[in-house]
Amino acid sequence: MTIRIRRILLGIAVVIFLTAGSVLLVYARGYRWDFSNNNFVLSGAIYVKSTYPKETEITYNSKVYNKKGSALIKNLLPSKKYTINVSKETFQTWGKEFQVTAGLVTNTENVILFPKQLQSQIVWPETQGLNDFSISNDKKLIAIKIDTAKILMRDLTNINATSTELKFPDKLKNKSVNFLENNKGWSKNSQKLIVLRETTRAIKNWYLYDSTSNLFTNLTTLYEKKLVLKNPSPTPLPTKFLPTELRWFGKNSIIALIDAKLFLIDVKEEKVTDLNFSNIQSFDVFENKIIAIKNPNILLMMDSAIQNISALGETKFENPNFIEFSLEGDKAVYSNGKNIGVIWLKEVTNGQIKKTNDQELVYQSNETIRREMFWHHFDEYVLFSEEQLFKTAEIDTRSNVNIASWPENKIDKVIYLPKESKLYILENSTVKVFDGEF
Repeated sequence: MTIRIRRILLGIAVVIFLTAGSVLLVYARGYRWDFSNNNFVLSGAIYVKSTYPKETEITYNSKVYNKKGSALIKNLLPSKKYTINVSKETFQTWGKEFQVTAGLVTNTENVILFPKQLQSQIVWPETQGLNDFSISNDKKLIAIKIDTAKILMRDLTNINATSTELKFPDKLKNKSVNFLENNKGWSKNSQKLIVLRETTRAIKNWYLYDSTSNLFTNLTTLYEKKLVLKNPSPTPLPTKFLPTELRWFGKNSIIALIDAKLFLIDVKEEKVTDLNFSNIQSFDVFENKIIAIKNPNILLMMDSAIQNISALGETKFENPNFIEFSLEGDKAVYSNGKNIGVIWLKEVTNGQIKKTNDQELVYQSNETIRREMFWHHFDEYVLFSEEQLFKTAEIDTRSNVNIASWPENKIDKVIYLPKESKLYILENSTVKVFDGEF
């Protein structure tokens, strides 16, 4: 072999070495060749994690990636879209389409799979006329309504316990009794329950039942006969106690929405305070904070400790009439019976990036969305009823929203206790609890 040929071969080897080294260096730094654009681009990644159940199968563009419940999928091109599915036998599949950002990891760490079927146990057997129920927050007591005017209470911790009819402290006959919507009637310590009662004299009174003493307090009489007279005010208080919404606020206080205004009622101290919230459609409380929908479509927040009211912005849709804090108080869900929206009250930097007061339309329906709406205990999903169909919706709106539903169940009422991870349903005059964590 001549010297000239050796030099040519050496040059070719050097070129190959430098080219290969450069390519390897580019690849090592996360760059990949994009055939659609014919150039090197900085790649991204997707991290997906199943919060519940833990052991799930993750597929990436229809190919099984792993079966361990979490996956970091690297070297993805920003110009392409990638479909991620999370599945497990007996659970409904979760799926979402992602487009990555160059040099960054797109996070989805709160994937929850819901069961395909609601396997349940009977809490209260089928009873003729049973049409409503309420469960204490510690899941120890259940109150049910028979027909329109009868309430029975039972201890769920004692399998031999018998039901007891709640008797009001006068001789008037009940025409109807009702629980607060969304299971809001129970105090946080699960000892007291708010009940609305109408008698044959067409008088509607609100009562506070104490399960420890088995006694009733007539809130309407307390307010109209004592509290209003004790609280002289430059702005006269409503003389009639006709609230459209009530919420517990601490151990012995209740916030009432009366004539589109909010009032704080201290039952123990027998004191009422005008909170200077007006034109209010609906509200909810979390610790010392109050969030409210002000007519027509404004969201307000109040810190009761410093009496500070701030506007959060307009709602995503018109005429919302329901609002509910998340379990951590960092979000709120609201609805008008056709749409479900979410507002973020704190900045989120992981997963779906959100700024404070950002809002998203999560779900739209042609049917009626009932006011039975709860936050799932992982705080990233909303549970609700659409007519008699029970559904869940995630609040991550990137590309699509995953909806779980159970069309085989025609449910009359849902109660969810997030801290206990327990789902209770009323179906065919029978109260059932979902068997397992929900």
